[in-house]
Amino acid sequence: MMSQIPAITYGGPKVSPDTPSDESTKLAESLIILEFLADLFPESNLLPKDPVQRAKSRFFANAFDTKVFPGFRNFIFVGGSSKDLIDGLEAIQKLLPPTGFIAGDKLTIGDMAVAPFLARTYMLLGADLGKYPVGEGKKALEILRSDRFARLEQYWKDIQEQPSWKATWDEVCAVSY
Repeated sequence: MMSQIPAITYGGPKVSPDTPSDESTKLAESLIILEFLADLFPESNLLPKDPVQRAKSRFFANAFDTKVFPGFRNFIFVGGSSKDLIDGLEAIQKLLPPTGFIAGDKLTIGDMAVAPFLARTYMLLGADLGKYPVGEGKKALEILRSDRFARLEQYWKDIQEQPSWKATWDEVCAVSY
């Protein structure tokens, strides 16, 4: 059994999801699963056809993982400074085009890999949930909602307007967990 979330199994005989067949392929990690789905369903355009745009999408997900996630983990789970999180989000914002998503007007795997982490970041900071001192989450959120992060804020709003996001994200449930 895998201990990574999310995880999927593919192929093999139909069995209970709790006990996947040894004949099925098991995959974990969000970006790996997104890449797999993009390959499995090329008509979905989860990865743009243009190689430059494909690279931008992949680079964006990787940059988020290397520039933002360490600061997120340190601030939220350890109680360190918000500086690395804020700096990482600023670096990510610089990668965004003036409008739209990372590789155009449609979500790609890069956007889809980043969206859940942005959701958690905004949700946890807004609820002031983390190992940091009380009030520091809300202070960090004020910075993210300032003019300094206008492009990231618009990007986040654009993601939330997507039908797929609206159909799967429950803000009330997420905050009350």
